[in-house]
Amino acid sequence: MLKHLRIRNLALIESADLDLQPGFCAITGETGAGKSVLLSSLKICTGSKISAQMVRHGEKKATVEACFETQNPELLKLLQRWQIDCPDGEVIIQREILQSGKSRARINGSLVKVGDLAKIGDMLLQMHGQSEQVMLRDTSTHLELIDNFGDFSQLKENYAKAWKQWNKSFGAVLEFQHKAVELSTQREFIIFQHNELSKANLIPGEEENLEAELLSTEQESQKAEALENSLNILENENGLVDQLHNFQKHLNSMLQFAPNLEYLNQKTEEFRIVLDDATRDLNKINSGSTLSAFDIEKINSRLALLQRLRRKYHLSVEELIDLRNQRYEELASLENIDADLEMLELKASEDLKILMNIGEKLSIARKKTAKIFEKEVVAILQTLGMPKVIFSADFEKSSDPNSQGLDKMEFKIAPNMGEGLKSLRQAVSGGELSRVLLAFKTVLAHRDDIPLLIFDEVDAGISGEIAHHIGNNLQELGKYHQVMTITHLHQVASKAQWQIFVYKEEEDGRTYTQVKSLDKKERIQELARMLGDTDSPTVLQHAQALYEENHG
Repeated sequence: MLKHLRIRNLALIESADLDLQPGFCAITGETGAGKSVLLSSLKICTGSKISAQMVRHGEKKATVEACFETQNPELLKLLQRWQIDCPDGEVIIQREILQSGKSRARINGSLVKVGDLAKIGDMLLQMHGQSEQVMLRDTSTHLELIDNFGDFSQLKENYAKAWKQWNKSFGAVLEFQHKAVELSTQREFIIFQHNELSKANLIPGEEENLEAELLSTEQESQKAEALENSLNILENENGLVDQLHNFQKHLNSMLQFAPNLEYLNQKTEEFRIVLDDATRDLNKINSGSTLSAFDIEKINSRLALLQRLRRKYHLSVEELIDLRNQRYEELASLENIDADLEMLELKASEDLKILMNIGEKLSIARKKTAKIFEKEVVAILQTLGMPKVIFSADFEKSSDPNSQGLDKMEFKIAPNMGEGLKSLRQAVSGGELSRVLLAFKTVLAHRDDIPLLIFDEVDAGISGEIAHHIGNNLQELGKYHQVMTITHLHQVASKAQWQIFVYKEEEDGRTYTQVKSLDKKERIQELARMLGDTDSPTVLQHAQALYEENHG
């Protein structure tokens, strides 16, 4: 419920502080006093559009602060997700409107987006005025009202699950059909790609292995060539070994003439030994295995094929293998397409049967509930100036199941005797629609979990005995909700558990709208004003009797 409302510099209201109570509250005052501004302040707190003109002339900003008390688990969970503390279920919404037309919003002191106010505002209050009447003319809301009135939440939950499952299986059929058409169109292309890639016998990592094998062969060839050249230098005719042997032979001939060259003979012998060791070591070296020219050509041809496929498809060898496998699966799908489609269609058909079965049960429950709803609404409308009213929930089976069920439903009404049933959106005036809205809210009162209901002149165009009944209905609503309504009728105001008076004053050339809660004496005085004459003892006596009649 709304516990406190604080307004600063909003239109003609310079300052207003209201402590509010549970039950039914009547908001009264002369026409033009500013009653609608009071309701506008609550709209502002729940995210409605604002303008710079709302700021009182000469002030820098306007502020509205509303303190609610709630135990709505969904709302509290949402605030927790926004990391907003909510001690004892108290939600304080504040909105500032600046001269520039911009605004700032806070919830329990934390800055929030204006859109966030609307999200929680729908859980805290409902404003019933012309916009709600327009909504009531929208047939898409009618079935929702029956669902709110009925007690078949489990059926709706089961239907929602079945709807989700059928959508999934039906979607799979459509997706498969689309894929089948696409595959059939590309059949020749798929076959060609599959055959080309399969014929290539692609192996992961093959290209790298072949290139490594060629590199190894090239290195072995270079090594063999170097070994052969080295041995040729040592062992060939006139090689180092032969040359050294001849040198040593001629040196030995010279020693008899030049004995001082003996050291050269020793050095030459040492060098011969080194060359012999080198020759022996080189001959021990294995030149390794090398590929034949045929094998090398074969590898180069294979690499050329792989490179051609990579350039053609712009894919790596591994990705080409994946594409080959994909094409294989697509060809397999084409071969089994009829059987696979039949299986999917069978699953979708079974899911549809389950959905239709639950949908039929939901439809029966709705129609049964609608009959009770019709009777209760008619009983209330008969007390609200429509004694001969006929009201009906007109069901029509939907051609296809939808997320809400198998039904289309529209409220129809004949407000006066002799008139045929017509659509609610066509058959009633604004005043009559206000009464229909009030009847709906009264019937739904104990099922509706919105704590605060606000009615903007629900009694417009009504007087006399009907006004008493409207007051009674608002009073009944007050047992289940906090209810606020602007009224100009003393019959309605007298039924309220408490009353707010809105009036204007002029001071120093400025106009001020004042807002105050009335005590018993003030309420009697206000009822006398609404009756027409606060100075008449008879009218005052009538006002007091009216008050005592409703409050003891």
